[in-house]
Amino acid sequence: MHRNIVAASIAVSSIVLSLVGGVTAAAQSYEVLAALCNTLADPELRLRGCDAVIKAGKATPADMAIAWGIRGTAYSDMGQVDRAIQDYDQSIKFEPDLPATYIYRGNAYIAKGQYDRAQQDFDRALKLAPEAVLAFVGHGIVYGSKGQYDRSLQAFDQALKLDPDAASALSNRGLTYNKMGQYDRAIRDLDRALKLAPDALAFTARGDAYNRKGEYDRAIQDYDRSLKLKPDDPDALINRGIAYMGKDQCDLAIRGFDRALEIRPDDANALFNRGLCYFETAQYDHALQDYDRVVKLKPDFVGAFRQRCSTRSVLGGPPETALANCNEALRLTPNDPLLLKSRGLAYLKMNQPAAAIPDYDAALKIAPGDAGALYGRGVARRRKGDVKGGDADIVAAKASQSDIADNFASWGVREK
Repeated sequence: MHRNIVAASIAVSSIVLSLVGGVTAAAQSYEVLAALCNTLADPELRLRGCDAVIKAGKATPADMAIAWGIRGTAYSDMGQVDRAIQDYDQSIKFEPDLPATYIYRGNAYIAKGQYDRAQQDFDRALKLAPEAVLAFVGHGIVYGSKGQYDRSLQAFDQALKLDPDAASALSNRGLTYNKMGQYDRAIRDLDRALKLAPDALAFTARGDAYNRKGEYDRAIQDYDRSLKLKPDDPDALINRGIAYMGKDQCDLAIRGFDRALEIRPDDANALFNRGLCYFETAQYDHALQDYDRVVKLKPDFVGAFRQRCSTRSVLGGPPETALANCNEALRLTPNDPLLLKSRGLAYLKMNQPAAAIPDYDAALKIAPGDAGALYGRGVARRRKGDVKGGDADIVAAKASQSDIADNFASWGVREK
C-alpha cells in the first residue's frame, strides 16, 4: 500500500550559450531549443531542447554537462530510467564535481531498486556539497527501503535541520513513519509537506495512514486528491479500493482495481484485493481466477494460497482440489484458523467427518467461539453419530452468528 516519494526537482544552472557571428534564423532556432532545455515543467520539450544542445556541440563542457543532466531528468520523468542513467553518466564525464547529477542518478538507481549504487551517489554528492539537503533525503529513502528505519529517520532529520521546509524530507519521513506503524506522526509530517507543496504521492501516503487507522472516508478524500493530480496512478487506485473495502463498498473497490489492472496488468496486490471483493460478493469463480494469477506471479504470496484454499472449499467442484490447496497453504502458514476451517469444510464436502473434526478443534483452540468452526464441527459430529455433541455446537454457532447455517448451505453443507 505504499511507494517511495523521490525528490523530483533539484536546482541547476541555466545553460549559457555563446554564439559567434550574426544571429541567423538557424541560430534563433537553436536559442529557442536551448531555452526549452530549461523547461522543467514539460519533459518532452526539455528532451527536445537538450537534445539540440547536445547534438550541436556549441556549449562549453560545463554547459554540456548540464544539458546531459537535464535531458536525463526528462527521460526519468518519462519513465525511461535506463536512458536517464546513461545521460547522467555522460554529464559526469563532462563535469565530475556537480553534486546535482549524483543526486539525480541516485534517485534513478532508487527507481530501479539498486539501493547500494544509489547510496554511493548520495555519498559522493555529500562529499562535494556537505549540506546538500536532497542527498540526505536520498540516504533516508535508501535506508527506509532496506528496512533500516532509525537510520532513515536520522537522515531525514538532518535534511530538515538544514532546511525545515524541505517538503520532500517531510513527505519521505512521513512515509517512513507509515512503514513503522506510527500513523499519527506520519500524518503530521505529511500535513506539513502538503501545505508546502501539494503532491500526488504525498496525498497517497497520507491516505495510506488514514486507511491503516480505519478512517476510510478521510483516506478516500486523499486518494481522490492524489488522483486528481495524477489520474493514472495505480497505487492510489488500489489503495482507494482497499479503503472502499473497509466501508463494505466492493462495487466501487472492484472498479478501482479494474482500472489499476488496465494500467499495470500484473499487479499482484490489485489482483489479490479484487479477488477478496469477488469472494465477499459470492463471485467465487472470478475470485479464484484472480488468486490463481497471483500465485503464478508470486509463488510465495501466502495470502493467495490462503484465499484459494477458502475459495475452492466453498466453490462447487472436486473437493480434493480444495484439499490440496489447503494443505499447501497450511504448509506455508501452519495453525491458521481460517485455513483449518477451510480444510475442515473440504473434508465435510468429501464426507470425511472424522478428518474434519481435528481441524475444527484446532481452529477453536486458536479462536474460541468461532461460529464457523463450531458449526462445521457440529455437522461433523452429527455425521459421526454424536448427535448430542453436534447439536450443542450448532446451537452455540447460531447464537454467535444467526445466518451461519445459511452460509454453510450456500457452500453445499447442511446440518442433516
